[in-house]
Amino acid sequence: MGQGRTTAPILAQIEASPVPVLGPADPSLLSSARFYPGDRQYTLVVRKEGLIVEIFGSVRALQSPTGVAPAAPAPVPAQSRAFVRAAAPAAAARALAAERGLTQVHTEQTEYGVDVAFVRFGAAYNLTFVCDTLGPPDCTEAAAVAFAASLQLLGGGGQ
Repeated sequence: MGQGRTTAPILAQIEASPVPVLGPADPSLLSSARFYPGDRQYTLVVRKEGLIVEIFGSVRALQSPTGVAPAAPAPVPAQSRAFVRAAAPAAAARALAAERGLTQVHTEQTEYGVDVAFVRFGAAYNLTFVCDTLGPPDCTEAAAVAFAASLQLLGGGGQ
């Protein structure tokens, strides 16, 4: 990817970032991306049809106080089959995210799309999906978490 004419300039900027920069593996998304570096954070903005994705990374990851155990999940009440089917893609996406090293994954449906916050490589990240139209297939919690899980380390972080 670093050899391409369209991706080489942005990858050179990314390499100088103090934060490990996560971004899409798809060179077509990266070639049109905008990178906004900072001393302790960065923002990478990529666009694809009907969707703008903002990836924000920071050198500081928030951690729970030591000695405090996470709360046990509340028991789930009986649910309809339709709700369980709708939740299945989100659960699968979260399992993929955990497999790829994302921790402390939190999602929020917003009026413009979906936000996903997570920790990876000891750095805090926030992925914002800004959607032209809300709803499937691209503007769901499952799609946003799957996109976050698909992000690859592009450079930075003092590698």
